[in-house]
Amino acid sequence: MDDKQAIYTRFVEEIINGGRYELIPEIFDPGYVDHSAPPGAPGGLGGVEAVFRMFRGGFPDVHFTIRTMVSEGDIVATRVTGSGTNDGSFMGIPPTGRQATWGSHGIFRVRDGKIVEHWGQPDILALMTQIGAIPPSVPVRLPADPSPSTARPAAAVADPHDPSLISGHERAVAWVYETALSRGDVSLVAEHIAPDFLDHPPAQPFEVATTGPRAITDTVSGFRTAFPDLAVAVESTVAEGDSIAVRARWTGTQRGSFFGIPPTGRSIDVESIDIFRVDRGQLVERFGIWNVIEFMGQLGLVPAGGPPGDSAAH
Repeated sequence: MDDKQAIYTRFVEEIINGGRYELIPEIFDPGYVDHSAPPGAPGGLGGVEAVFRMFRGGFPDVHFTIRTMVSEGDIVATRVTGSGTNDGSFMGIPPTGRQATWGSHGIFRVRDGKIVEHWGQPDILALMTQIGAIPPSVPVRLPADPSPSTARPAAAVADPHDPSLISGHERAVAWVYETALSRGDVSLVAEHIAPDFLDHPPAQPFEVATTGPRAITDTVSGFRTAFPDLAVAVESTVAEGDSIAVRARWTGTQRGSFFGIPPTGRSIDVESIDIFRVDRGQLVERFGIWNVIEFMGQLGLVPAGGPPGDSAAH
């Protein structure tokens, strides 16, 4: 565990799980910037405390489990699983007593031993559906973390920061975003996607293939049929060992049916954070989270902005 990962681990264990808000100045820089803060949230350290007090107020037993940390330069990308019981009011939603489990991906910049910047992507749809904030008429398939018996073993990596290794990771994910999704060209899918590729999407209002190359080709087909002008721009990557985290922005206009959603003529502009594992230049596993609630709001399927979320909770 490097210094950045140790700082992030303190954040999860002591502030989120332990509720020790007095430690915020030790872990966060006074000039901290949260690119995923909810509208109206205060900036700086006050915003960190306000968001987590609000969140713990709704889920007094909230607990995060760290699944993956990927470090490069001054950045650590993270994948966690959150859980808790909705025993308090949460963003105006009365307590339901329901339990929720959700995934969350984050990218944190650390400088001089403190967190200075953050981008986050929690699985808001999973959380809100489980506590009843999303109308039950919206069908949702909740994801599950793979069990040890089904998870693909991690590849052996001699030097986790070998430039040739990292460039191989970047080539593989560039093909997904720039060639497959943005141009609709999946002719080289067998070269870049392993036959036993495992896909772990967030809660979804539609069904997709989750294993093998079809996990990619079906996604490409579904999106490009609905959004012929789809463009997916990679905004940043973090690579280490056999893993690479990708923050990307998806834009386009819905001109066709999208997994049962009729054409709306509306445009989308949403962000995703995906974490991939790579083995010998092929993508073997993906944990993906994108802002489904914002996406649905932009298409007019839910009120603008959707139900209240916890986008700053990780």
